[in-house]
Amino acid sequence: MKGVVHLRNKDESLSVAAGVAIKELGTSNGTTTNEKGEFELMVKDGAAVLQVSYVGYKPTDVPLNGHTSLDITLELDVRQLQDVVVTALGITRQKKSLTYATQTLKGTELSDTREVNLTSAMNGKVAGLTISKTNSGPGSSNRIIFRGNRSITGDNQPLIVVDGVRIDNTPKAFADVTLFGTRDNGDGISNINPDDVESMTVLTGASAAALYGSDAANGVIIITTRKGRAGKGLGIEIGSSAVLENPMVFPKLQNTYGQGDGSVFTANSINSWGPKMQGQQVTDWTGKTQALTPQPDNSRDFFRTGKELVNSASISTGNERSQTYFSYTNTYSNGIIPNNDYKRNNLNLRHNVQLDKKLSLDLKANYIVEDVINRPMTGAANYAVATIFSMPRSLRLNDIKKFETQNPDGSLTQNYWSSPKPAFQNPYWSVYRNLYDRTRNRIIGLVSLKYQITPYLSVQGRSSIDYYMDNSEEKDYNDSYWVSYQGLGNYIINKESNRQFNNDVLVNFNKAITDDWNLNVNAGASIEQFNYEGTLMNDQGLNAPNLFSLANALAPISTNFIQRTEKQSVYAAAQLGYRNYLFLDLTGRNDWNSTLPVNHNSYFFPSFGLSGVLNEMLSLPTAISLLKVRGSYAMVGNGTGFNQLKPSYTLVPGGNGGFLNIDRVLHDANLKPEETRSLELGVDLGLFKNRLGVEATFYNTHTKNQILSIGVPNPSGYAFRIINAGDIRNRGLELMVHARPVDGRDLKWNISINFGMNRNKILYLDSLQKMPPLSSPETLGMIVAEEGKAYGGIYTSSLVRNAKGQIVVDSATGLPLVETDVTKHYAGNYNPDWTGGIVNTFQYKSWTLSFQIDMRKGGVLVSGTQALLAANGSSQLTLPNRETGFVVPNSVTQGGAANSKVVSAQDYWMAVAGANPVGELFTYDATNVRLREASLSYSLPARRLAGKFLKGASLSLVGRNLFFFKNNAYGFDPESAIGTGNNQGLEYTSVPATRNYGLYLKLNF
Repeated sequence: MKGVVHLRNKDESLSVAAGVAIKELGTSNGTTTNEKGEFELMVKDGAAVLQVSYVGYKPTDVPLNGHTSLDITLELDVRQLQDVVVTALGITRQKKSLTYATQTLKGTELSDTREVNLTSAMNGKVAGLTISKTNSGPGSSNRIIFRGNRSITGDNQPLIVVDGVRIDNTPKAFADVTLFGTRDNGDGISNINPDDVESMTVLTGASAAALYGSDAANGVIIITTRKGRAGKGLGIEIGSSAVLENPMVFPKLQNTYGQGDGSVFTANSINSWGPKMQGQQVTDWTGKTQALTPQPDNSRDFFRTGKELVNSASISTGNERSQTYFSYTNTYSNGIIPNNDYKRNNLNLRHNVQLDKKLSLDLKANYIVEDVINRPMTGAANYAVATIFSMPRSLRLNDIKKFETQNPDGSLTQNYWSSPKPAFQNPYWSVYRNLYDRTRNRIIGLVSLKYQITPYLSVQGRSSIDYYMDNSEEKDYNDSYWVSYQGLGNYIINKESNRQFNNDVLVNFNKAITDDWNLNVNAGASIEQFNYEGTLMNDQGLNAPNLFSLANALAPISTNFIQRTEKQSVYAAAQLGYRNYLFLDLTGRNDWNSTLPVNHNSYFFPSFGLSGVLNEMLSLPTAISLLKVRGSYAMVGNGTGFNQLKPSYTLVPGGNGGFLNIDRVLHDANLKPEETRSLELGVDLGLFKNRLGVEATFYNTHTKNQILSIGVPNPSGYAFRIINAGDIRNRGLELMVHARPVDGRDLKWNISINFGMNRNKILYLDSLQKMPPLSSPETLGMIVAEEGKAYGGIYTSSLVRNAKGQIVVDSATGLPLVETDVTKHYAGNYNPDWTGGIVNTFQYKSWTLSFQIDMRKGGVLVSGTQALLAANGSSQLTLPNRETGFVVPNSVTQGGAANSKVVSAQDYWMAVAGANPVGELFTYDATNVRLREASLSYSLPARRLAGKFLKGASLSLVGRNLFFFKNNAYGFDPESAIGTGNNQGLEYTSVPATRNYGLYLKLNF
């Protein structure tokens, strides 16, 4: 007999697919459909019954009743569809067959609250995920960590894959505290439009990600974008959202004492150690006589109300043979910092076509244009944020808005309340005269051909590219602090291009060997190439003031950078299934990496896993819908970065044609790849027809052969050497709970809970006990990798104490003595003890209310902002004992005698805070609980739209980062970071985290 099987989609359209299982009931006789949904099967007689099943659809039994031809339609099973996940290399599998943990988020979970940065929308929704951000606005980079830090000096962030395309997610932000700071130029995933995302699958463990190779040593985020749908006519979706943002958390500033020092008003002071503000008349820095009164909002009013406007349109069309999806999204944001704007345009095209009975084509093209005007600096002592926070508490904001005066020669003089100017600048000068514009053009493309040789054997070839060009232009006007030695301004142009190519071939064999056994094998090979080229052009000063052109340069220089790497791989994965309840996974991959020595550039890593669905194997109570146990073991290698094997040379100007400088790094020609071994055990439980589900996972990971850069003695002529050393262990527990307490016709209530706990320990560092600092020790503190402790430990300067814990003071001044050897005081670890999140969704008829609460317990942060504000008297910390002075509590002199010396509050805080603070005093617990997201939406009922051109409409009130239930950090968001590297736990003049709220309208036609 013959037949065809149709699949009914979400939009009620019908489609076909290869691989639908057809089995004669009570026999081993069976087959599968071809690409047209057709099948042929010899049956015993006309009374036979066919069992028809396909992943994501409700299985059905079809009696022949003497018919020799059938047209069968399978209905969509929404709940079963949620149990289908995209795994490594884009392979789709039933979740119950997996031997490792995965987590999947729907696209609407990431886009409905209008977060324009995709990874920010993940916060609190994924077990074991830790995110740090620079608060630099849309398009900025985030640090994404799954299951702890595995590499001491290498990359700890996951691989990002979009529709099978590996994208370059290299962050363009650096973690350091300097006088000049840095700007966060974003990463790769921040360019992806959340409205185009159909789903996101997170592979956190090594077993799940093993097929991706060394790039996936830290996990994988697999993003699947929307496709065209087969159906009648065009499907059109239009979305528009308008979101406002204001600072959510702000430093705690005092409003009692005004500008000056020693309780005396001084018009040119940068401090707030002046007299109590009681309305007395003073002559200020502008020469005007005014009342000395508090200006409680002078810092807050500098920040404007930011706006995020996102407008999108998408078209979906298709038939059984061809489907097309096209979208355009315009994102515009002006941040809370004046003169900062962000624009992004996303064009996305996806086309799937069945070329003939056996050959199918998948095309993807994504074009992104991103333009950022004057992105805020982070970690900068002289940027606007530092100045506006620390400005005297009596200073009027209107008086500093006229921030410059033009001189006869065309140069400018900055108007500032202190003379001579310190490192700080007028904040308006910082944002209008230290300009930095960057434009990115990005293309993400994919061509995939699949040939179905037989119903159970196929071959697929894919070629993908991620190509982007970054062009930036920096203009610093003549009176800026860091160009004052040149006098007439500074001009820098930077051009970068990054090209990542990946070509692979994948063969799939999927067949029921017998009635009980099924074998699914995938084998393939790939070549991955990465090319980077950069040109930096610097003027070395200008001839004419503020004429920003290289033709006006004093001594223009151009520096070129070229990096090329290649990785070749072969891999295979096999799954053997028994009666669809017992599954064995085996994988193997071998990489050849050009960044490693020839004798060590090949490394093989296998994995194996076993899972069993006990409720289908055993007779269990009917309340148990699912009981699955799983375990897996994997080994994954991790290479190193570019240029770690041989010395490199840099051309510097000077002499006759310049000089060649060699790096001061002792390279290791026998460098080996890092090696991660991971054991994962888990259990999945579903109760009461899966209305309650629990997934628990325990993991134990070791990363050996750490590739480290360590200091060497100066007489050697080298500054650092590259070695293999060390073993980091990560152990942890992840829990996910899903529940539907109410599942009525009109009223529904869904709860999703996640919990992640990781314990990290550096087991050994060979002959080393401590590493050189991974951050600058002369500022807030330093991160040290120390044998026997967890990675992420922070050491800071501290107060000198005696054996009894009493503070030792200078007998002459009464001020505390400071222990400047930061290695003597361990402040804590920046990693949280655990993280968690709760999402509640209530649906009543056409109304939906959803809110998310997430929490972080433990971890510490050292705040340079609080040290800065304490030193200049702006912080509320400085209010006690302002007028009387005080004796340092629990203190003794160097000789051991009780201390009775009274010190002024100003002398004390200027001694322990400021540019080189006693980090011990400004270390804060990072524990916090916040309302991360909330939305209230109304959707027009389908019955009101029946037969109309408008097929759907919804209006939502959305909010993000709304408030803290608890925040132990003093006046800042503990998620704030200077950059996205491994040097976390340090905060300095961060842009305030924002509270966002707005409206979102979506129409479907």
